[in-house]
Amino acid sequence: MIDNFDELVDWVNENGGYAYRHVGHLRDYVGKGRMGVNVAGAISDALAAVDLSHLPVTIPLDQTFPVVIWRSVAEAKRTGLPHAPAAGAIDLLREIAATAQPMSRAQVWSTHTLLNRSAVVAQMAASAKEGAR
Repeated sequence: MIDNFDELVDWVNENGGYAYRHVGHLRDYVGKGRMGVNVAGAISDALAAVDLSHLPVTIPLDQTFPVVIWRSVAEAKRTGLPHAPAAGAIDLLREIAATAQPMSRAQVWSTHTLLNRSAVVAQMAASAKEGAR
């Protein structure tokens, strides 16, 4: 069970550089009981403090809404750990989302599915490269 942002960082690292949590979990990590604009800001700040990026860019106020979280490219460079598959694509989505309408649940889940598929493709490519040696 994940109880704080440090444990969330460990979980993200163990899961290939990305994961998802519901807003309610993130709210609990900042020690708040009710979601509001200030709590959403505190969640975003707390994620940034541990070098995690998130999508949607604005944390939703609905505690059941999923949030895709990934290790930022800066954190990957600092630690030497690989960043999430398709992190560049997520950064582009983040830029687009910042100027567009808020993301729907379906869009967030689609992003998470894209990451999962990207990870599978990366594993297959690595296996193929190993097999060719």
